[in-house]
Amino acid sequence: MLVIIGVICVLFYIMFMSFYVDHYKSGNHPQQEEIYYMEELTGRYGTSATPEQIADFALEKRTPLLLETEEYEYLEFWLAALQNLEEHTGNRARLVDNPESFHHDLNEKEQERFYEMLANGETLSIFSYWTYMYTESYLKFFSVLLILSLLVLLSPLLQTDRHAGIHYLQYSAKHGRKIIRGQFIAILISAFLLTTLLLLVFGGIFSAGGTNIFWNNPINSDHNLGIYTVFNLTYGQWITAGIGLLYLLSLSVAAFAFILSRFSDNLIALIMKLIPVFAALAILAFNIFDEMFGLFNSLYLVFRAFGTEVYICAALAVLTLALACLTTHREKQIDV
Repeated sequence: MLVIIGVICVLFYIMFMSFYVDHYKSGNHPQQEEIYYMEELTGRYGTSATPEQIADFALEKRTPLLLETEEYEYLEFWLAALQNLEEHTGNRARLVDNPESFHHDLNEKEQERFYEMLANGETLSIFSYWTYMYTESYLKFFSVLLILSLLVLLSPLLQTDRHAGIHYLQYSAKHGRKIIRGQFIAILISAFLLTTLLLLVFGGIFSAGGTNIFWNNPINSDHNLGIYTVFNLTYGQWITAGIGLLYLLSLSVAAFAFILSRFSDNLIALIMKLIPVFAALAILAFNIFDEMFGLFNSLYLVFRAFGTEVYICAALAVLTLALACLTTHREKQIDV
């Protein structure tokens, strides 16, 4: 099963995730130039820079570029990246005076959060939209891969016993009915270990691109266009929160796998049940991590509660774990 999961991970990475690693700082203009400038700004000023510092930086970088000839490689893109830096600075403050801005459609709590964002200097953060977008997309596809891997690993574990009729022998043994509880605990531990392993592998692959330089930079930056999180989060805190949600999802997937395996007499029946469950969980995960904790997250727009993603993941974990515990309890009382 681990070999099969390894093959699935490699193929899935090549098809859906490798783009966000290979093209983060190469091949797309002026995206890569903006990222290089953001890295340099972070090295020079730390997590944030004032409009005056941005203007000085742009002037310093633009002057030698204007003296270059047209043969200078990607000259127009380096200049465009500097222009974007200047144009984006102060962008969020300008929304307050724009009567057509979405800012005027926010409810009272959301407007309060918007003004807090301006007041505490989050918008001065040195953080690129491209860093956010590539990380978010990578995280969304990783969540789907994690769900798929967990279902493939965990679902057949109990089904094998039931297909062979071993569970009847377990029922008749003195301590046999307690085995189901041990199997459930083993499934939860397996889910935790597999989740941790995949996070280490795929997180390490992505961070090798240098995104960790922005770890302490708030993500509500003027330069992170269109992203407005309901909490004051740095890039590192945002990723850490996402990892926490992934662990909650892994608990839910483990419980689903346990329940489905318990009520499937053969592998074909199990697969037929897994397909809709995987599809539903994958769609849910995509919506959770799409602009996670943002004002435009699709789940947030339904409930309009700060932390909607956490509430949904926690509720799903509690519900599925409760159903799994109920299943283990019924197993002890079943008649052979």
